[in-house]
Amino acid sequence: MSISIEFIRQEIQEAAKKTGLKNCRLVIFGSRASGTETVGSDLDLGVWFYAPPTPRELSLFKEALEDSRIPCRVDLVILNDAAPEFVKTVLEEAIPV
Repeated sequence: MSISIEFIRQEIQEAAKKTGLKNCRLVIFGSRASGTETVGSDLDLGVWFYAPPTPRELSLFKEALEDSRIPCRVDLVILNDAAPEFVKTVLEEAIPV
């Protein structure tokens, strides 16, 4: 069963709203963004923070994603900490949340 990107986007937006996560850019990338996911594929979610979150904010957001109705594992990638080449590649294929 394929999960619609719109459903995933709504679930991520709800998790961010529920936890008060702000000042960031959220993007879906990887196989879900390119449409090449398989049954066991995870969801690659990139986040670029314009202002650093507190550890509690980040923890609450991760918990909200785990508790969401997204029926696969979410791999949250902090893009601020990633190599510039990787970030460039991610943003070229990313679907904004």
